[in-house]
Amino acid sequence: KVGCIVNDVAAVNIDAKLIRGDTNRAGRGDDDSKRSTTDLADTIELANGCACCSIADELLGSFEKLLSLADARGEAYDRIILENSGVAEPQNIRDQFAEARAMGLPLMERIHLDTLITVVDGSTFVQDYSSRAPLAARPDLGEGGGYRPVVDLLVEQIECADYVVLNKSD
Repeated sequence: KVGCIVNDVAAVNIDAKLIRGDTNRAGRGDDDSKRSTTDLADTIELANGCACCSIADELLGSFEKLLSLADARGEAYDRIILENSGVAEPQNIRDQFAEARAMGLPLMERIHLDTLITVVDGSTFVQDYSSRAPLAARPDLGEGGGYRPVVDLLVEQIECADYVVLNKSD
């Protein structure tokens, strides 16, 4: 059994809709109220900010919610996948887990950060790596990031990853 926490800083959480298999409605902003609770139970959406910074305090709470759901069902998750926004700073995520463990949070007895995977768009990698354009000038990467150069974020995401996956398209 796999649980998902999906963080997308865009106004419409397209990634969450895709993960739930809701491809017909992804990006259209349709109302989720017609979907049953069981369809949504194993996916928690973190919206309106980035889990690595502006809504970092909600990240561990999302893991707690999923674990509570699993406890209520009597069926533990084999894995919980955190799918971050494309502008996420993965070192901040690692730091949050390390800090929570150092503080002795009870949650950390049940979860740990196992593997960090970065997906790189192979078709734009060389162009992005050569560019000094700020993230703010790249709406295709999502909202956030401000004036930080795209290349700086790209390098951080690759350096911080346990695995790098090359993809032709997102």
